[in-house]
Amino acid sequence: MRLPWILVLGLAAASCGSGPPVAAPPPTPESPGSGAAARPDRAPPAAEPMTGTLPGDRVPDFRASVLRPGGGDRKEEVVSSRAAPATTLYLVMSAQCPYCNEVAPGLKEVEEVCVSGGVDVIYLYPSRSESDEEKVAWHREHGFRGGLVLDRDAAVSRTLEAMKTPTAYLVDRGGLLLYRGAVALPSEEGGPPEPFLSRAVEEHLAGRRIRTRLTEPEG
Repeated sequence: MRLPWILVLGLAAASCGSGPPVAAPPPTPESPGSGAAARPDRAPPAAEPMTGTLPGDRVPDFRASVLRPGGGDRKEEVVSSRAAPATTLYLVMSAQCPYCNEVAPGLKEVEEVCVSGGVDVIYLYPSRSESDEEKVAWHREHGFRGGLVLDRDAAVSRTLEAMKTPTAYLVDRGGLLLYRGAVALPSEEGGPPEPFLSRAVEEHLAGRRIRTRLTEPEG
């Protein structure tokens, strides 16, 4: 579902003196003139990733109030995009979106992998046409184990530049965006849908490079 707004997205030193020229001894690793300026002891630090919403970027700094399912009382906590205790999977969802309903069963399987691997799962519900009660009921109906954010005014979803539901964002504990895009997409060969999100989560947990880091969601 397309959300009702468009986002944007060394210097060298010389000396002179009297008398015949004398060849300078070759520098040794211990001598101060061993070319330390040309060969630093350690490489300069890598540049900080830019802030943005594409894989390789550091996600914008935001905080969200998360409701956690389970129990009679609703447990609420505040999470930070750049100070999370673990890798976090954010999912921008809608209770009325047919694509969200379609991928819900597969998302429960992704949740199981995330929970067993220590990845937090948080669902964001930004649609203004849906009441808080409808969002909570839909989330509970599908039996999701992840927390939910009643993203009033779509504040967090706009920060993430989400334009369709569902859209997934896999973010490491330091705020680096690892994957963005679809939960799954139809296979070009006509077979089962390609589970891009599930693969990204599994590759990350296995310590491997995520092969497909960016896809375009349906919706």
